[in-house]
Amino acid sequence: MTKRDFIYVALLIALATGPIIDAFTGVPTRWD
Repeated sequence: MTKRDFIYVALLIALATGPIIDAFTGVPTRWD
């Protein structure tokens, strides 16, 4: 697994969990 692949997966996870974290904390966590 290359560093580029790791970054890509990390971005996907961040996008997937961003709205969930927002719902729990009420604070925007995504870098829109």
